[in-house]
Amino acid sequence: MEDTITVDLSIIWAGVIASAVPAYVAFDGFDLVFPFFRKRRDRDMMTNSIAPVCDDETSLALCGGLMAGFPLAYAIIMPAIT
Repeated sequence: MEDTITVDLSIIWAGVIASAVPAYVAFDGFDLVFPFFRKRRDRDMMTNSIAPVCDDETSLALCGGLMAGFPLAYAIIMPAIT
């Protein structure tokens, strides 16, 4: 008998979302450390460094992944936060 490996799609989506959050923090989450910089010069430098490449589509992509991978969780969470 042949051994087959089956992977549930929700496991794959959980991995995608679990890896997307740390990637966001590492690559685009400068606003998470923004409050720790008190000097106006430092804040301006941070803002000017991210301004040319800043995009707000990250949250949309994560919500789309949540909707596609976990439709029941999406159906429960979205009415609760809106």
